[in-house]
Order: sequence, then C-alpha cells, then structure tokens
Amino acid sequence: DASQPGDDRMPSFFNKLFSDVRNNPEYSRFQFTVKEEFDSNYPQGTIIDQRPVEGEPIYATGTISVEITVSKGPVRHEMPDVIGRTMTEATEILGNLEGVNIEIMQRYDATARPGDVVSTTPEPGVEFDPKRQTVYLFIMPEVSVEEGTSRPSRRDDEITLGGDDGSRNPWIRDR
Repeated sequence: DASQPGDDRMPSFFNKLFSDVRNNPEYSRFQFTVKEEFDSNYPQGTIIDQRPVEGEPIYATGTISVEITVSKGPVRHEMPDVIGRTMTEATEILGNLEGVNIEIMQRYDATARPGDVVSTTPEPGVEFDPKRQTVYLFIMPEVSVEEGTSRPSRRDDEITLGGDDGSRNPWIRDR
C-alpha cells in the first residue's frame, strides 16, 4: 500500500537555524538544497524561505526534497578610504558596493582642495551594514574669494594686507 499525498504536511523550517534542522533526526528524511543570501533582518544561518512551503501535502515515506534559503546575515562592507579623493571618485567607488546610500555634506578643511572628501562616516576600514547605515561623505566646499580667508579684510574704506605693527602699508589708500 503506497503512501499518498496528504498523508503528511510539510513542516515549517522558517526562522530556524539550518544547523539545528540539519542535525535533527526528526528531519532526516528531508534532503535540503541550500541557497544563501544576505538579509539584515535575520541572523546568519537562519532559514528565511522554503519550498515546498509549510502545510503543503508531502509523501509520508521516502526522501523529500526541500529548497531552503539561509540568511548570510546582514550585508557587511568595509568602508573604503576615499579621503582625499574627489567627490566623483568617492561616489563611484562606493557605488560599486551593494546597497550603499550616500549623503553628501560640506565640511571646511584648510588642507583640502575644494570638492575633495575630507572625512567620512563610517571611518575608513570600519565595517557597516548598508541597509541600516547611511554613508556620509564630507566634502570641502568650493570657496569663492568673497567667502574664503584669502581675500583682504576691509575696514571702512581701507584695504589692509598686514601692517598691524604700525608700519606704513603701501596698499592703504591715504584719506
């Protein structure tokens, strides 16, 4: 007398550790085909999908093939060192990493060229999960002569380029 579908139902492996399922004698009749994928919502090793799904009729005897997807945990990237690179170069490098969300902020740094990355969050070498953390690039802003510190300071109608020691500055117009 052969077993018929419906004699038994597919158990749920969802949200169980694959190592526990694989080593459980109760599941010895199941043959697992495993696919792994990153998933920030489930720890590494956790079953996040199965086919056939829970509750489907299965044969009560013999080997049962089950396709399962196991979480590799969250995507983890190491923050590359893009400090000193142009904003374009930095965004291209980060664009090669899966799922990275980038925000550009301005930060003044007297040692940097306008448009270059002066710092990042996270810092270079630090691992991060792109689904849970935004990458911030802090860029040296373009500095115009009006905003920069390289312009002469103005006092009333005079232009001073120094001479605070009382010496006559040839650049000061006489009144």
